Amino acid sequence: MFVDLPKEIIEAKEKGYINSRLEVIVESPPQWVLDELDKFFKDYEEIMKSEGYFNN
Repeated sequence: MFVDLPKEIIEAKEKGYINSRLEVIVESPPQWVLDELDKFFKDYEEIMKSEGYFNN
């Protein structure tokens, strides 16, 4: 399954705050980077649940 990354996540990667595995790679990233990652992973979890990948 492929998921399009939001433009904010792409921007954070281009600015060097995160790597291609969506891991924070700087000691103190801006709060917007953490907020966008949190939102992305919550949305991704919902997509996965709706597609039947989680049996919760």
